[in-house]
Amino acid sequence: MKWAFSLLVVLAACGRAVGVGTSANAELRVHLVVIQGRDSVTPAEAESIFQDAARLIGGGLGVALSILAISEYPDPHPEIDGVDGFRERKRWVAINAWLPSLPDGNVEKRGQIFYVVDKPLHRSDGAIGLAGVAYECRAYQRRAIGYGAAARVGSSGRSLFPHSAVLMAHELGHILGAVHVGVGKDPGDPFTENIMHPNPLPFVNTLGLGVPWHWASREDVRDCLGRNRRRMRRKVCRLMKGRRKRACLRTTKRN
Repeated sequence: MKWAFSLLVVLAACGRAVGVGTSANAELRVHLVVIQGRDSVTPAEAESIFQDAARLIGGGLGVALSILAISEYPDPHPEIDGVDGFRERKRWVAINAWLPSLPDGNVEKRGQIFYVVDKPLHRSDGAIGLAGVAYECRAYQRRAIGYGAAARVGSSGRSLFPHSAVLMAHELGHILGAVHVGVGKDPGDPFTENIMHPNPLPFVNTLGLGVPWHWASREDVRDCLGRNRRRMRRKVCRLMKGRRKRACLRTTKRN
C-alpha cells in the first residue's frame, strides 16, 4: 500500500468493514503513541489535539473516531531531527520499524489505528516544523499507521495546536482513504483550500480549525470504507510512478 508522504512543513518563525460507506455509527478506535522529546506535547495535550481532529473528521467526513489508549515513550531516535524531506522520511521509517516492538504495539490487529504523535522537527535556525505521513486506506486493515508531529507554540509565540490538529486530521484522512486534493491550483481557489491539500497548514493561519474538506475527500472515504475498495485501490495506484504503478494496477486488476 502506498505511503502518503505529506511533508507539511509550517515554520514557526512565520507565524469490521463498513459496507455502506461512511456513517456517524462507523466508529474507529485510535491508539495514540506520544513520543517525548524536545518541544514535544504531553499526552493530555495530544488528547486535546486528537479531539479537535476528530471533530473535523466527524463533521466533514461523517466518521466517528475515539481514543482506544494513549501511550507515552521516550524518543527512540533522538539523533534523527531536522526539517528536510530526507530526515523526515528517515525518521518515519525508523519509527515505523520501532512501533511493533512496543508492548502495546500490535500493529497487525485489524480495526485499530495507531497514530504516533511525534516531537516537532527543528531547523538549524531554531524554527519548528510539522510533518506527517500515513498509510492510505487502511482503516480496517492491518498496519493502519499514521504519524505526525505536534507542537505547543512556535518561536514567534503563536500557538501551533490548531496546526497540529489539522495535520492529524489530514493524516487520519489518508488512513480513511482520502488522497491529496488541490495540487497545482491557484491560492484562494476553494478547490485548493482543503484539509487534504498536500500542505494545508498555511490555511490554518487564516482559517484556524475552519479549514474545510473537499467533496472529493468524502467520495474517497466512502470508497475506502464501503464496497468500492478496488476503485479506491486504482486511484491510489495512479498516484505512483513507473514500475511500481504498473505492478500496482496489475495486482488490482487480478484482485
